[in-house]
Amino acid sequence: MKTSRAVVLILLVAAVLRLADLVGVPPGLEHDEVANWLIDRDILSGRHALYFTEAYGHEAGYHYLQAAAVALLGDHALSLRLPSVFLGLLGIAASFALARRLFGQRVALINAALLAVLFWPVFFGRLGVRAISLPAVSGLAAWFFLRGLEIGPKTGDQPQGKGPSVRGLSALCLAGVIAGASVYTYMAARIVPLIFVLFVLYLLMFHRPLILRHWRGVVLFFALMAATAAPLGLWLLGHPGAEFRIAEISQPLDAMLQGDLRPVAENGLKLLGFFGWRGDPLVRQNIPGRPVFDVMGAVLFYLGGLLALWRWRRPEYAFVVIWLALSLTPSLVTADAPSSIRCINGLVVVGVFAGLAVESLEIGVRRLISSRASAQSSGERWVNALLGIWLFATMAWTVRDYYVRWPSGDDVQFVWQTALREAAAALDADPDPSPVVVAGWTPGSMDPPTMALFLRREDIPLRFVDPTQSLIIPQDTGQSSLPPTAPGSGRLVRPTALPLDPALEAELMRWGGTSEERGLFTLCRLPFPSLNDLLTGPSVTFEGTVTFLGYRSLPDSTGVSMLTYWRPAGPVEGPLHIFFHLVDAARGTPQVVGQQDGLGAPVDHWQGGDLIVQLHRIPVPAGDYTALVGIYNPETGDRWLHDSAAGPADAIKLTMVTVP
Repeated sequence: MKTSRAVVLILLVAAVLRLADLVGVPPGLEHDEVANWLIDRDILSGRHALYFTEAYGHEAGYHYLQAAAVALLGDHALSLRLPSVFLGLLGIAASFALARRLFGQRVALINAALLAVLFWPVFFGRLGVRAISLPAVSGLAAWFFLRGLEIGPKTGDQPQGKGPSVRGLSALCLAGVIAGASVYTYMAARIVPLIFVLFVLYLLMFHRPLILRHWRGVVLFFALMAATAAPLGLWLLGHPGAEFRIAEISQPLDAMLQGDLRPVAENGLKLLGFFGWRGDPLVRQNIPGRPVFDVMGAVLFYLGGLLALWRWRRPEYAFVVIWLALSLTPSLVTADAPSSIRCINGLVVVGVFAGLAVESLEIGVRRLISSRASAQSSGERWVNALLGIWLFATMAWTVRDYYVRWPSGDDVQFVWQTALREAAAALDADPDPSPVVVAGWTPGSMDPPTMALFLRREDIPLRFVDPTQSLIIPQDTGQSSLPPTAPGSGRLVRPTALPLDPALEAELMRWGGTSEERGLFTLCRLPFPSLNDLLTGPSVTFEGTVTFLGYRSLPDSTGVSMLTYWRPAGPVEGPLHIFFHLVDAARGTPQVVGQQDGLGAPVDHWQGGDLIVQLHRIPVPAGDYTALVGIYNPETGDRWLHDSAAGPADAIKLTMVTVP
């Protein structure tokens, strides 16, 4: 098969593996993907930056490509993930070109084929996060750099008098710009400039005539790389707290700087096994523990690595060793090693080592079989057949693990919010336009944008709650298609794995609500009860906006448990929290002995007439306490006021509570 046809076939296989069921697998949307979408929407609304501080901090490069996809295709998982597919394929092409320049087409084809079918690149090539952009950009920079230096299998120390060609100088200049641009892709790209620095130092030590011949181009390369990366570097220097995520995961590096090498050494052993026996432990990046290669691939990879180390005097071998070693460094000095996402720059050359081993084995087979051309040809056919079988088996292993094993795991369905995706699909198929309360783990941050991406309909009003703390009964809008005898007009959907607090569940059932489990999510029909004869306490309105309706005490042998009930007159500007304090009045000076501040139903989506139920639980020892409740702004600490007989007040005294 001609090389061009082989490359096309490899890219077609890679495209199929990355495009097949792209919306369905991963089975939902991870918070990182949703956070990316929020940044993309900011870009489309006119907010531009070199570095976005949201979601632990993001370099901007990937987001502009993703924002363009969102603008063209709309707000959904496909538009978020297609840029990664494109960049994954570009990375394969760049890595093929790089490997062909260094070692010839045989090694290059094996490298590209592995990148097409290995679980590691397939995984990140289907995920709507920015990491996959790094090997695509850095691989292009490396190819132009080596092309400019004229490094390849036949590299030699040519006479110093021969200067660089115009084409070579242009390639080095372009390489500098692209290498500088790589820092705008992903955090691990900070190691890319160091790769080129160390390789040039290596050339100065062992291939000085080559550097002397191209010194002008090398100087231009570093100057352009620094100039391209400088805007981001200067911005980060001026905002030292922007990358606090690095501080959260840098414990091995911190220990090393203090003289303790053990954490880094332990990470080094883990990274050594990353390729063959124990892979990334995190389910959001891998099937926990799954190595990069199977047994045969691991043997070939490690043999190729030893071969490259043995031939380190040749610049092409030194380059791939330096590239891989430094690409592993971000994981070496951070927590949770081996981290496939922090090692992602290694994708540029990871398949090269297996290709080097295969090529060397082929040479050995030729020498062992016979000097006759027919025997050598037969041996090559056997090697090619075994190679094809292994690559097909590797692809089958990836397909099984990625499409069957990995998405079926409970942890994966939790991280990718599969239950909310299925709930949204059910709501899309149901003609009922009545309000829906979404009960999830992050009602104040990620649940609203997640449902904005999942739910295709725009006629269903949504509210959001944490079902372990709060419950919302939407106002009766009269829009429901339910019959008059139905318990209410609102609905609540929640992951089945996230139940309502038993007190809230009992309240809902007591009012006549219903609950139906539908696999990963549960659908509840919400009543709209009359509370006049059920509650105790004064009806008080705060700031003319939110009315306190009353409270209900709950049995609790370990402290005080209570439900409070609230109703807004209309949309409310937040943020707001409810404070619930217990005061020991028996002391000389009344003191707060227990408190709970919070609100499990963020006010952003409240509508006038909604009923908000908030659960309060405070463990306290036996004694008599007075309960106080009120509303405040958690950002400013300012309490809302209400009118009382004695004048404006910022709290309501509920009752005397006795804990036996």
